[in-house]
Amino acid sequence: NHHNLSLLFDSTMEIDFANRDQVAQAGGEPIALPLLQLISEARNEHGMRQQDFARYRRYCASKVHRLRELLSLTHADAAHRADAKKPKSAKAARGKKPKKAQQAAAQSANAKGHGNVFTAKLDIAQVADARPAHLLLFEAERAWAYSQELRSEAFDDESNPQLRKRGISRLRRAEQWSHSLHQLVQALSARFDIFARAETAAYLLIVKSTTAFDRSQWEKALQILSVARNLLNAIATNSPTSRAEALANSFVDAGEAQMRYSAYQLGNSEQDMDKIAASIATSDVCQQILPEYNQ
Repeated sequence: NHHNLSLLFDSTMEIDFANRDQVAQAGGEPIALPLLQLISEARNEHGMRQQDFARYRRYCASKVHRLRELLSLTHADAAHRADAKKPKSAKAARGKKPKKAQQAAAQSANAKGHGNVFTAKLDIAQVADARPAHLLLFEAERAWAYSQELRSEAFDDESNPQLRKRGISRLRRAEQWSHSLHQLVQALSARFDIFARAETAAYLLIVKSTTAFDRSQWEKALQILSVARNLLNAIATNSPTSRAEALANSFVDAGEAQMRYSAYQLGNSEQDMDKIAASIATSDVCQQILPEYNQ
């Protein structure tokens, strides 16, 4: 259904798919997105070797801010576009207000909880390079890092259940961003190679499985982890270089502890995670969890 295809994935980012068919036919320059390599390098270089989620979150936040500026998707850009649409009389009237009064009005709007939420619009027809994909990826990484930071705080302070709730809400946000990224890559599938498409799908599943796991939804977590494992194994097996293969395998290994614990919670004592994945991730389950799986 391509009607009303301006899909709102987050309160701050709207991806406009209205020109999807024309974009698919028009093609365009190939876009490189070595997603697993991007996040592996970013995490290792900015705090994740030490499990320093706060440092990594700050890195992602500054990267996102730079990308928004480069793509003209900041609060200031949105305000400028909105201002340009206003009739001159409205602008003139606003201009007569003293600056302090303008600031007070803005703060009052913010206090209502809506003033600081704006919707930046990303038109897929305008995607010229990998930067919009990087923006969505690091928005997801920022939300994921914050969720894990809150999760570790919740472990240290069990008297505060709000920490766990806030952590799960950040994970849901990470899921929204990774879903947006997956949809963007699918919509421009002629420009992203099979590895970029597979890695984007695997990343979405990794984030979804973390949400299910942190909510103690063991069966759902195990299903998603099994599909993700199969997909990552396929990426590793077909990788063009031994380095790319090792990288995909490192993500397979990273999901193993969650798989093992989920299986244990469900009374499954099988120690071979590939066997568990093979038995759980049937073709029906793969299609249900990721409709594009066979592609």
